[in-house]
Amino acid sequence: MSSYIGYNPTDETIIEFYKPNLPDCTFGAVTSCRDIPTIHSTLSNICLDQILKKNKLLSCMYQNVPDAPHFILQLHGSYWVVSLNTSVECFKIPIIPSDNAYKNVVMKNERILLSSASLLKVRNNTMIGCDGFNIMGKQKVITYSLII
Repeated sequence: MSSYIGYNPTDETIIEFYKPNLPDCTFGAVTSCRDIPTIHSTLSNICLDQILKKNKLLSCMYQNVPDAPHFILQLHGSYWVVSLNTSVECFKIPIIPSDNAYKNVVMKNERILLSSASLLKVRNNTMIGCDGFNIMGKQKVITYSLII
């Protein structure tokens, strides 16, 4: 099975990249390869070909499943992408380390509204709490000191 697929919906041409050839390619806004893969009109995987071309699925076994209420992907470090069926109200909650000597701590939870597609930066020692999912920021040890 191909690792990457390029599809041009205008003329319905396809280019497939396979794992052994990937080191010879540079992917970006413009993709370049030492050996250019062949451009053709049909994918080697007939089922994927029918899906991409929005044809009737004759070569595929499929099952309808309900939409997931949310999709979450950590992009890099503290950056996350969240896709939702509808906007949702969440809270940005500071995380207090459990080894804290203080029993009573005043915290301010900030209310935030996530749209159907959101890019989030979740800072260290912070959690985004939403109905049905949470996103945790990296926890760093905080040393508290008391000056009297």
